[in-house]
Amino acid sequence: MTDTLERAFSLIDHRDPILTTPADRINFGDGDPAVEHAQESERTLVAAMKDKNCLGLSATQIGVNAQAFAVNVTPAQCVFNPRVVDQSAEGEVLEEACLSFPGLVTKVWRPKAIKVRFQTSDGVVYTEKYAGMTARVFLHETDHLLGRVFFDSVGKMQLTMDVKRSAKRGYPYNVATLWQIAERSRKNRA
Repeated sequence: MTDTLERAFSLIDHRDPILTTPADRINFGDGDPAVEHAQESERTLVAAMKDKNCLGLSATQIGVNAQAFAVNVTPAQCVFNPRVVDQSAEGEVLEEACLSFPGLVTKVWRPKAIKVRFQTSDGVVYTEKYAGMTARVFLHETDHLLGRVFFDSVGKMQLTMDVKRSAKRGYPYNVATLWQIAERSRKNRA
């Protein structure tokens, strides 16, 4: 994991199947070789997130099959093995984007507040509550680790319009390719 994380400043291609494949849990205390490098991985993911000037960055976005992501809260932190244990029924639809799909923006419904459980790089389990943008980013990054993409809930017509807008911004995508990615992602929502 460390070798790949040291090259974390390069994002994988949006067609890479790892983006629609659930990431492996890191088994703290079970002799998982990734654990001994967790703190180094944390530093690298946080540095890569800051380098990309983004709100969050998952290990899968840089080609690492591990349940870890950095989130730009104060201070920036890295979480391992995140789980949403509760969420508000009240939500909101906001525009969302992703480094893995530059220029693509679509409207996504997310709950306004969540309760989550995760581990830090030392293996300690925390349960926290987040609301607003922090909750949205946490959910977006958790979706990456579950093999989900942010646009898998939009219809084909909406995705086509989103792709046309992204092309005007200089980011051309093939609708059929994105639709196939969304279909693979939707299988991970079951």
